Parts: sequence; C-alpha cells; structure tokens
Amino acid sequence: MSSKILRTTTHNPIPIETIFGQIRSTLRRNLPTLGISPPRPETLTIVGSGPSLNQTWHRIEHPVMACNRAVGWLLDKGHTPWTAFYWDPQPTLTPLIRVADGIVYLVASQCRPVVFDMLAGKKVVTWHANIGEPVERVLAEFDRQKEPIIRGGSTAVMRAIYVGYVMGFRAFELHGVDGSFQAHQLHADGSTLQGDYKRVRVVYEGREFMITDGLINQANEFSKTVALLQDCRIRIHGDGLIPHMARGMGIHAEAS
Repeated sequence: MSSKILRTTTHNPIPIETIFGQIRSTLRRNLPTLGISPPRPETLTIVGSGPSLNQTWHRIEHPVMACNRAVGWLLDKGHTPWTAFYWDPQPTLTPLIRVADGIVYLVASQCRPVVFDMLAGKKVVTWHANIGEPVERVLAEFDRQKEPIIRGGSTAVMRAIYVGYVMGFRAFELHGVDGSFQAHQLHADGSTLQGDYKRVRVVYEGREFMITDGLINQANEFSKTVALLQDCRIRIHGDGLIPHMARGMGIHAEAS
C-alpha cells in the first residue's frame, strides 16, 4: 500500500457467552465502576509497549496510563504509572499483570476472574467495553444498565484513549504506540508475537513497515479516532507506522 491502510477484520476467539460469564463474575464482586467525568485540563500520557518506547520513555510525563506489558516495563524503570489499563478477556493477559502499590487498576469487566484475584487488595476500578454485543443485557441482570459502555479500538492503547475521554481528558500524549515491528521486535522488552501470526510488509507514504493483520486494524482505528475526537489534542511520540502516519497528520511530537 502507498497512502491507504489495508482493510481487514478481527474475530474474537472467545465465545460471547464466555465473555458474558466473565462480566457477570466481575459484577458480583461489586467493585467500583468508572463513571463519566466532566472535561479536565490535564494531559493524559498513554503508554503502550512498542519498541520506540526505549527511545522516548525519558520524556514521559504524569499522569500516566500504562497498557498491558507497559505497566511492568515502567515499573522496572522505576516509574510507577498512575493507572494500569487491562481489558483483554483472553488468558494471554494473565502473564502481563503486574501488581504494585500506588496504582489504580482500570480493568474491563470482561477480564477473566483470575485477573481480579491477582489484584485483590489493590485499588481496582472496573469499566465496561463495547464489544459489538449486547453487554447492556448482562448489566441489566444486575440493575446496572445505566453504567457507561465504552467504545473504541481493538487494542489496549486504542481503547485507552476512549476510556481517558470518559474520565474527562481531552489531551493525550502517546508513547510506545508504534503499530509495527522494529527489526524483529514488537515490544520494548525485546519480545515479539508468539504463535501463527501472518506478517505483512507494507509501504506507507514512502516507508516500508512490517506489521500483522491486527496492526492493520490498529492503524485504521488510529485514523478514525483522530477524525472522531475533534475536541481532543493527540500527539504521538516515537517511530513506526502509526507515528509515521501522525507526521502526515501534523500530530507527531517532533512536528509540534
């Protein structure tokens, strides 16, 4: 591709009734749930685990919302994020959980019960993800159908922007949101994807990137998010497919 991102689709590998069961389990715990907050003046830094985080982490400013493995990465660097963001309903999330003091854990109600067990005694706030299925039907079983169901992208960092919006933030700085491989690495800790993932080599605005089907979706969602959240300021740090797209949009940190 040259200037447009390929289109693809994703399918949740977990049966929807399993996800509904996990939501019910979370609701029975009666944990605090995220509500809608009025706009606030602070800038929220959202941190993913893309390889370019190794080059930009020293520029991160608080408050920080760290997603998935970025939580542990920052803790190992001596930085405690304000919030830890987890939302994946699959078992692959469990090894990424890092438990520490001083963190507000924002955990989607669709996450597996073991995630909440691991975070027992910590400050956990749940939230409900719009997954294209009638989640409100499950909430109604507990007379909680008025609680917000938050839309957004299919990856943690893309969904985190919308959760931050519900929390009142209108300015976002994104680190480690690369959307592509750096050499053979997909994460700042040097790890890459496990399993049978199809890698795709693409060219976007004169540069070549190695990505996966899922990262194609992330790139599409990034474009849609920037277009949709017109009342927000979004800036991207680092390098990769999404930061390269951001340069073309005039929202890369180096262009400011």
